[in-house]
Amino acid sequence: MRKSENSVRRSENSVRKCKNSVRRSEKSVRKGENSVRRSENSVRKCKNSVRKSEKSVRKSKNSVRRSEKSVRKGENSVRRSENSVRKCKNSVRKSKKSVRQCKSSVRKSKKSVRESEKSVKESETSVRKSEKAVRRSEKLVRESEKSV
Repeated sequence: MRKSENSVRRSENSVRKCKNSVRRSEKSVRKGENSVRRSENSVRKCKNSVRKSEKSVRKSKNSVRRSEKSVRKGENSVRRSENSVRKCKNSVRKSKKSVRQCKSSVRKSKKSVRESEKSVKESETSVRKSEKAVRRSEKLVRESEKSV
């Protein structure tokens, strides 16, 4: 009887050990699955990080291109400003020359006006004399008509 109890106990112990072993195996499988999931997540994160890095590199290159373009625009703007300053200086010189010519022309015009005014006065005097002579002639004509 004791032998069979021992045999039963050994069988129960063996069953327990087997169940424990199965549980440990299942736990190990779950750990493996979790490890695989973590590895897959890590791979996804790494790929995302690579994509972000590539995107950042493209952005940086674009930024450099924009900066270079901006520098060229600035240089062109400076050149245009320098050209504009030269044109302005030339324009000022021409304007000064034009002002001098204009002043000279004004002086000549004033002189011409004075001469014209003098000529007009002389003409007015001549007209008055002519009108006076005409009136005298008309008077003489009337007197000679009366005498006839």
